Amino acid sequence: MPLASKRRKKTGPKSPTEKALLRYLKRSLWNDFPNPKRIGCPSLEALERNANDPTHADESVSKHVGSCSPCYRAYSRLLRQGLARMRQKAPRPNSKRRTQKKIKKVVK
Repeated sequence: MPLASKRRKKTGPKSPTEKALLRYLKRSLWNDFPNPKRIGCPSLEALERNANDPTHADESVSKHVGSCSPCYRAYSRLLRQGLARMRQKAPRPNSKRRTQKKIKKVVK
């Protein structure tokens, strides 16, 4: 089972200790696993597939990302880009109501 398919229950705000641990892990993944020759790295397309559909992620790609800083950075960038696209596409609250009001004004 791919690592990304295990959903974490949302339990509210993270504790300061949990936040510090996550910051440490992120910094470690970002810097502590250099691979300048990119030995064993998956293709950018494989990273994109994992980022675009984490529920069907290739486990070997996910494991590699956890041990290669350049791939972790690329994967993180792809995830951020995907989130930004989702936020742009997401309807704003009450957007249906605003659209209906605009239609009524045009019809009058």
